[in-house]
Amino acid sequence: MKALLVLLFRLLSIAGLSGGLLGIMVCSVQAEVVEANGRSPLQMSTASDLIAQGVTRVTGVTVDQTAEGLELILETAAGSERLVPLILPVGNNLVIDILDATLAFSIRNGVEELNPTPGITNVTVNKVNDNSIRVRITGENQVLSAEVVPSRDDLVLSVTPESATAKSEPDEEIEVIATGEAEDDGYNVTDSSVGTRTDTPRQDVPQSIQVIPQEVIEDQGAFNITEALRNVPGAVPAGSPRSVFDVPVIRGFGGFSATNDLFRRNGLRDPLGTSIGGDTANVERIEVLKGPASVLYGQGSVSGIVNIVTKQPLSEPFYQVEASIGNYDLYRGTLDFSGPINESGNLLYRLNIGAETAGNFVDFYDRDLFQIAPVLTWKIGKNTDLTFQAEYLSLNNPNYFGIPAIGTVLDNPNGDIPLEFNIAGEADSEKEIDVYRIGYNLEHRFSENWRIRNAFEAGFRQSSEFSISASSLQPDNRTLERSYFDSRNGFDINAYTLDTYTVGNFNTGAIEHELVAGIELSRVETITEDNASGSLSSIDLFDPDFSNTTLEPPTDFFDDKETVDGLGIYLQDQISFLDNFIVVLGGRFDIASVKNEDFINSTTEFQQNEAFSPRIGIVYKPIPDISLYASYSLSFQQETGRTFDNSISLFCHFPKQRSSRNRVYPSGK
Repeated sequence: MKALLVLLFRLLSIAGLSGGLLGIMVCSVQAEVVEANGRSPLQMSTASDLIAQGVTRVTGVTVDQTAEGLELILETAAGSERLVPLILPVGNNLVIDILDATLAFSIRNGVEELNPTPGITNVTVNKVNDNSIRVRITGENQVLSAEVVPSRDDLVLSVTPESATAKSEPDEEIEVIATGEAEDDGYNVTDSSVGTRTDTPRQDVPQSIQVIPQEVIEDQGAFNITEALRNVPGAVPAGSPRSVFDVPVIRGFGGFSATNDLFRRNGLRDPLGTSIGGDTANVERIEVLKGPASVLYGQGSVSGIVNIVTKQPLSEPFYQVEASIGNYDLYRGTLDFSGPINESGNLLYRLNIGAETAGNFVDFYDRDLFQIAPVLTWKIGKNTDLTFQAEYLSLNNPNYFGIPAIGTVLDNPNGDIPLEFNIAGEADSEKEIDVYRIGYNLEHRFSENWRIRNAFEAGFRQSSEFSISASSLQPDNRTLERSYFDSRNGFDINAYTLDTYTVGNFNTGAIEHELVAGIELSRVETITEDNASGSLSSIDLFDPDFSNTTLEPPTDFFDDKETVDGLGIYLQDQISFLDNFIVVLGGRFDIASVKNEDFINSTTEFQQNEAFSPRIGIVYKPIPDISLYASYSLSFQQETGRTFDNSISLFCHFPKQRSSRNRVYPSGK
């Protein structure tokens, strides 16, 4: 793999130096090479690089029929930067590019209107990339013309077929470039769905939300989730950068105690998220919801959840190639291709591929990763979208548990232990993980105010591991006792999640409501087959001899299957009494059960618990840019463990169980 990556990087570098990567860069077709440090992309400028950095969000699209043709209205939030259209006639088509603009979450898959008026057959509004959208209007047999109608906030275009207008000399083409001071929405993402399951401005949610957009991930060169989460205040890694686990600690909670309940993927529970170092090759953004989230997402740590939003298909062709090299034999390459499959544009695809190989300053430590993630979107109609997505990730990354503190950060009378020392030596310490994900997302819009989403994902993690760790340091401060864990016969996790919910907007008098109601089913199976652990020969830290390493017979054996089932029913109402006063009320009822089958002792244990998690939140905005909030919520988390006699110990964060219920009263601005 390393040789292929080196060859890929050299070919891309040569192409880039000879007059532009791959020799061609046209409109939405982009390609780039990252320099050797893996942090500075060498990217050719496009038209959008000349425009001001502000990005205006289009919240809705309206097509109205007029006597002359039609009126197209692109709705924007009050006070947003004005949209500036670049209008280009192409045959019977009218192509209108709008830079520094993006589509809101509710219309992120685009808008299409068929036969809106005589003489015009089709109107589409689609996102080209994160900073531009394209409007395409198709005439039946006539050339179309368009002019901007003055409006206070929205962009209003009057479109007329040529036959309905008097013939006139064509206007000279004018290119308009908008400049000025504006907020950079590339870094500052104003909307997020993680707090309410709706496309809601973050300042309207009575909870702390941090969003790490793709621009930050790319500019920092963050190759995995742990690196990207360093941008979140209060979130720190729970382990070594060389660990295969993504297990952050948020606000002092989390870590390995919340392994299966910390991550969500596109809003769905992802028990595999922490069990393998997540790569960012197919990540659009990362959303971190701080504080209890049980009212919408069920079981979870009191610290919050991390939602990974993956890249989705684009309506315009997009091609990006990236290669990186770095210290310790780091070689990395990624491909990102997207666009329509057919002429009608109702079939879209996206394909992300990433490969990486790297060494480390630690002796005998190498890492290899490969990932491929195809996505297919089918626009069944203007109100229905069906997306299929899959992912395969392969990781070969040995476990590394570090070296003793005595001799590194603490004094050792025998001297200092080299930081690159690996207590496993050249033994066959290995950890190979294969992860498979497959799922779908079905969305249907009954009207502008009501929609439903049904999503399913199945994930399978297969691992083979033989790891060596330190047990204790003898009184001479140089003899290290070691142990091993052998799961080469299999340590697998199978996870299934099905979530269905509806979102509705309605009014009761002058009060606006946004209602969310749904049901979630989940199952997680953890299977160990003939796993064992024991001791192996000790080593002298200052005169190691790994040639005589011997394994003692195993002292502990593991051969069991644990099944965790969950059912959750949730309801939430986001009530806007005034533009600056919002109340969020919600509740969720969960049934959680754990079944453990011990095949060594031929025993089966089972426990089931029920819980209700409420949420009350208030948001007050004294001025548009400042929000004050306060909220009350409960969270719960069912956990399992083993006693010293290797029997299963079940406990849960419920009032009547032998643990505590987490109550949180956050407030802030």
